[in-house]
Amino acid sequence: MRKADWKKAFVLFRNGLALCFAWLVILIMLSGFFTGAVAIKLTSLLGAFFISFVGVICFIVFFSDAFIRDKSFIFRLNFALIVFIPAEIFGFYLGGFFEGKGALSYWLIFAGIVLFFYSVCIIIDKTLCKKKGEEYTFQLMKYQEERKNDSTGECK
Repeated sequence: MRKADWKKAFVLFRNGLALCFAWLVILIMLSGFFTGAVAIKLTSLLGAFFISFVGVICFIVFFSDAFIRDKSFIFRLNFALIVFIPAEIFGFYLGGFFEGKGALSYWLIFAGIVLFFYSVCIIIDKTLCKKKGEEYTFQLMKYQEERKNDSTGECK
């Protein structure tokens, strides 16, 4: 990896960690406000930091070209989820987000959200690939037609 790639990765890490952790802290504060909590537990902050840290590392490794080049979006998405989901579950346990009465329903909602957005990503990727394929086919047919006309000596 080149020096410029390392620098870009560190900048992405710094910015991503700050953004993710800030948003998670805001969400924890809002959750506490609506549930009547008067303080934020340190374990919740540690869980949020852990989730942010692993999430940003996964993003940099799997979705930037600094580490993995020439791989499809689906490949990157699958490996990012394989690494991130267990870390996210550990972070939720560490932070105590899904504990207590009704925890099973929270976990089912979490799993449903993950599967829903995974499906949305797959559908978007397949749609974009289909459009790119159609455009490529159109351009190829156009090129072949031009070559055919050039070989017969016809004028354009």
